Amino acid sequence: MTFEPKEPRDLRRAALQKMMQRGRNGMTKAWDQHVGPVLRGRGFTGSFPHFRRQAQTTIDILTVKLDGTRGRFAVLLATCGIDGFTVSPVRHVSPDRVTAFNVEPHVRLGQTAGNPDHWFHFDVAVQDSCDRAARDVLPLLDSQAEDYWGQLHE
Repeated sequence: MTFEPKEPRDLRRAALQKMMQRGRNGMTKAWDQHVGPVLRGRGFTGSFPHFRRQAQTTIDILTVKLDGTRGRFAVLLATCGIDGFTVSPVRHVSPDRVTAFNVEPHVRLGQTAGNPDHWFHFDVAVQDSCDRAARDVLPLLDSQAEDYWGQLHE
């Protein structure tokens, strides 16, 4: 039996998967170290990439949308009723499973009128870069996220 080299596209796919996994691992570690404890201190449960906080009549939702191949992530904010969210007449997402992907509307943390599609950037090969990008989220929790959820609770 002779060894046949993999097709170039198979090698590219393997390299891409490895890069995606490295980016996810680095960002998971950064969120667990920097953002997770802050969110838990504010009453959130869950783990990267999905966090939820039950308020009196709503659930506040924070979901991280990770694009590990490009070294970027977006933080999506949403809220829904305490019973979860009904996506369609035949599909209901329970309160312990609901994410910002399920709920419309949702907004991005860091978005502005001129940049509604905000992404946080990091180098997938450098843990310090992942840590920095995760820490960049922290000031926006007060200046945008809590304000967003607060307006919806009124």
